[in-house]
Amino acid sequence: MSSATLEQIEALRIDSEANVTEIDSGIQQESETDRDEKEIARLAALPDLQYSRERREAAEHLGCRVATLDSLVKNAKPARSQ
Repeated sequence: MSSATLEQIEALRIDSEANVTEIDSGIQQESETDRDEKEIARLAALPDLQYSRERREAAEHLGCRVATLDSLVKNAKPARSQ
């Protein structure tokens, strides 16, 4: 059995903390993306008038321009059959 030096132990501790931080960051990013997609889907399901009332606040909440949100919502709306 070999004995690790304090420097080796500290290096392993720092490396494992960095890995945990990276994993946590990835989970947070996925969660934020999921929330954004759910909000866009919710907005796409609204009647046009209701969407019009909510779009500015929703864009601010999502951190994007209203025009960007309009485009995302338009693309998320199901195609209407004629």
